[in-house]
Amino acid sequence: MPNGRMKLKIKKFFLLNIATALFLLISFSVNALTMREKIQQDLSKIGLNNKIILETEDLYIEYFESDFRILDEEVKDKIEKLLKRDERNFYLSEILLNHYSMSKELSEDKNSKRNIQKYFDLYKKYSFYDYLKYYYENLSPSYNKSIYQKMKQEYSGTIFEKIAKIWEKSVEKEIEKTGLTEEESRLIEEIFVEIDKKEIQEQFRLSEEEVFNLKLEIQLVKIENYFYKKEYEKGIDYYLSIANVEKENLKKYALFNQEVMWFVVASNVGNLETFEKAKEKINKLEALEIYRKIKY
Repeated sequence: MPNGRMKLKIKKFFLLNIATALFLLISFSVNALTMREKIQQDLSKIGLNNKIILETEDLYIEYFESDFRILDEEVKDKIEKLLKRDERNFYLSEILLNHYSMSKELSEDKNSKRNIQKYFDLYKKYSFYDYLKYYYENLSPSYNKSIYQKMKQEYSGTIFEKIAKIWEKSVEKEIEKTGLTEEESRLIEEIFVEIDKKEIQEQFRLSEEEVFNLKLEIQLVKIENYFYKKEYEKGIDYYLSIANVEKENLKKYALFNQEVMWFVVASNVGNLETFEKAKEKINKLEALEIYRKIKY
């Protein structure tokens, strides 16, 4: 009889642990901060009215779900007018900073440079997020690579010290010249582990969309390093292993970056040893969901 009671207790304890684990798993997914929630909370804290906040949410999500980062004139004018109503709305200055930076790639005109500096200065003045100020500084005409040294010092001992080292290498185009060191490759793997931790996401108020986009950027660096080492099949296979996005709300987010990554990988298929191998990989690349977005 005591043995029977003991077995029942063990069974109940086992079931309770399963239930607790499931609860924690569900709680984590429910509590993951979305970009809409983050914008709502941040702009409410500043004191913007709800109508402007809702407009900002829609404009921000729509912009970062676009596969072409240059706004049409009508939308750009709308955002600029909305920002004039309250220059503290740093989510709008972020959109405009990105827009004019993309325009700069097409035309090195003085107006673009002035606007980039203008919206960067506004973003830097009002944004709550210092790590993103460092990220966006590389777009401004006043960019100096010493910003990454400052970032590493400010975020010493955190995930963003590691990210700063990778951003610096990427922005300075050093991967295609020297590749990654063993230490930098190790840092990348550490970033992938740490960025999925709830406590890290809460510490830096990272939305699930921002986590996804940060991963994309670091994954691209890892892929470029494979190609630098002429390990083309490894780079392509790594991409194929991470390319499919499962969550619906992330499939279109950072669409421009997703498409850039596909093109980087596809452009290296010709470096494979045989035609048969290249044909096999291109078939797999064209079977990806992201390719359908590119194609149509």
